[in-house]
Amino acid sequence: MSAPAHIARENGKKGGRPKAGHTIATEQLRAFVIEQVRQNAQPLLNAKLALALGHKRVVTTRTGKDLIYDEPPDATSIQYLLNQAVGKPTETLKVEEDIRLKIDV
Repeated sequence: MSAPAHIARENGKKGGRPKAGHTIATEQLRAFVIEQVRQNAQPLLNAKLALALGHKRVVTTRTGKDLIYDEPPDATSIQYLLNQAVGKPTETLKVEEDIRLKIDV
């Protein structure tokens, strides 16, 4: 089993499975998305606020008639906006059973 690691070292690699990394294309795409979000920050925020507060939705039927529906507030949007503004709350975990910890000193 030492042969593959040895060969990997000879080829200039560290040996073992390579770690996942970002390619230049991935970084360029990330920069593009960030710039698009930055340029459209106000409309995006307005859309998220509309979802959080509830809004009216217009649906045009095949006959061309517009129907207006009241959309209720979206709880997920409310939670997202609150988490962005004041931070995500800490979550607690309730343990139902006894836990034994073994510590070697």
